[in-house]
Amino acid sequence: MRWLSWGADLRWRHEFYDYAATLGAPAASHEANYQRYRARFWATWFPAEALSLNTRLSSESRLYFTPRTAKTIDLDEWVVDNLNLRWECRADNPMVLVLGRQDIQFGNRWLIRDGTTRDASRTEYFEAARLTLDWRKNRTVVDLIGFNLQANPRFGVPVINSHHRDLREEDSRGLILHLANRSLAATRLDGYFICRHDRPARANGNQGDLFLWGGRMERDLNRHWRLRLEGAWEAGRKNGRELRAFGVNNLLVYQFNDARQNELRLAHEHLSGDDPNTPRDEGFDPFWGRRATFSELLVYTFAAENRGRSAEWTNLERLGAGWSFRPAPKLEWLLDYHALFARENPLAGTPGYSARGAFRGHLLAGVLKASFSDHLTGHLWAELFSPGDYYAPPKNRQATFLRAQLQWVF
Repeated sequence: MRWLSWGADLRWRHEFYDYAATLGAPAASHEANYQRYRARFWATWFPAEALSLNTRLSSESRLYFTPRTAKTIDLDEWVVDNLNLRWECRADNPMVLVLGRQDIQFGNRWLIRDGTTRDASRTEYFEAARLTLDWRKNRTVVDLIGFNLQANPRFGVPVINSHHRDLREEDSRGLILHLANRSLAATRLDGYFICRHDRPARANGNQGDLFLWGGRMERDLNRHWRLRLEGAWEAGRKNGRELRAFGVNNLLVYQFNDARQNELRLAHEHLSGDDPNTPRDEGFDPFWGRRATFSELLVYTFAAENRGRSAEWTNLERLGAGWSFRPAPKLEWLLDYHALFARENPLAGTPGYSARGAFRGHLLAGVLKASFSDHLTGHLWAELFSPGDYYAPPKNRQATFLRAQLQWVF
């Protein structure tokens, strides 16, 4: 039996954006041009046949060209972003128990993906105990997760070259129950329940108790068509107000099954917004889905509307259409258009937001992905956002986002 495995990866990114956060409104700087260097090292020890200890170190330093007010070189801290003990029971109904700092994701990662949103994609861990039971007779997998998420990464483990940086806006604890069933042919059914207690760790942190019920269906309709439907309902109290919110995230895909792997897709996402005329809060809470799920550029735009909380996806109606294909065996091209609307207008009358407009604007995104070898991949990414009548002058400038990436895996 092997007793040790290890690996590492290095990711280089050069990113540029203009007016992504401000859309033309006065600001110290509307432009950013910088490079990111993320390095990760991991190892797994196997002290016994069914037992493993998993560790990973992560750091992402930056080199800034603009804005001039930024620190030119930011040598990042090193964070232990995985440290967990994994035990497996290989029986008729296998069971896995993972204790400690770990990555947790489900389905298309709409609401459960990144437990450490404030450091972008450097880390995305949860501090949790996860029990997974594979109930084979009924083709059902059950996950029960208890989590205790602390804003500061020093919780229980050291940080090298600490910058005293919080990775969340609040401390959270609670439970996740997730069930996945594959008893129907070509179909996956998921159901999940989350309860979460938040306590603010920063000025823009949330406080309260949230409850979420959600379900997802993914089905291959035939050899060409694939459908995904997902919805979630939220209730509880958030920042002193009663919360009632709802969201859906749907996708329809047509696959040509040709040599170029041509694919067409239609997307629809609805995230309820807070109605300023009611005492309740109807704004959808994205839980741990605050990542660039459909746009890198709008991560900054939504942060400007939601107390500086990046990728706070809420108050949104999104209609999208996309096309992708492979011009060569190791190249993939993706092109997507999104028409974006606001469900409510809670910022009506404030500078940069119109009194009655509901159209957020047009978003166009193109990505070229390349696989140079088993160890080296990369991509070129471009987005253009043209604001609609939801915004008002001076927030009426087109915004752009550009990125080049290379990633080595050893």
